[in-house]
Amino acid sequence: MKIRKAVKKDISKITEIYIEGNIDEEKLQFPKLNKKEIKKDFEKRKKDIKKQLAKELAEKNRLFIVIEDKKEIIAIGQAYIGKDEGKIYGGLGRIYIKKEYRRKGIGTKITKFLIDYLKKKKVKEIESYVNTHNIPSLRLHKNFGFKPQIYKLIKKLK
Repeated sequence: MKIRKAVKKDISKITEIYIEGNIDEEKLQFPKLNKKEIKKDFEKRKKDIKKQLAKELAEKNRLFIVIEDKKEIIAIGQAYIGKDEGKIYGGLGRIYIKKEYRRKGIGTKITKFLIDYLKKKKVKEIESYVNTHNIPSLRLHKNFGFKPQIYKLIKKLK
């Protein structure tokens, strides 16, 4: 397995992996939703998603990586650096793994790689946003010492 910086030609595969992961995440968060409907919604937005991911790929304050197995992209991850009130912080984002490669330690490799990158950039604090029902991701973050700081509460209105 090889971790490398993502390049523009990777964007279609990155988009596929991102959408697959988001569909699964949404199903965890809203188990009553129909998976086909979720998938259809993401397919409608695929062009915009691809455009957004391409924009993020080009950002200077962001590292976008892909993980390859036998020259096939099987996972993605991002780290970003920002400033708030003069304080530099880092963040992890967009960590997604193709379904058949999950639960094989790849998420741990990605997270370690991104944290090491942020340490080299002299970041002192790292944020990460995780869906409350995404137990595997919550476990992964906990294993790296992340602790909850803010709960965002949402109420759906009819």
